[in-house]
Amino acid sequence: MTKNRYCWTWGVCGWGLTTAVTFALVMSLSDDKPFLPYLLLSLIMFPPAGYLWGLVMWHWFGSKLRKGQPDEPAQ
Repeated sequence: MTKNRYCWTWGVCGWGLTTAVTFALVMSLSDDKPFLPYLLLSLIMFPPAGYLWGLVMWHWFGSKLRKGQPDEPAQ
């Protein structure tokens, strides 16, 4: 999986959109304002943040994988 695809799949769709809908739902239930304004605001904020989250996770998991791999054998 490429870095860009990972960021779109897990960052934007996996984290950004689900967090946006959850945030809008929780805020509309805890406040007397309707769901739609919260949803519009959160859809502007969370998917771009999800892309950044995906980038951070891509680099973090990549560094963990590189550290866990054994060194190349000497020839």
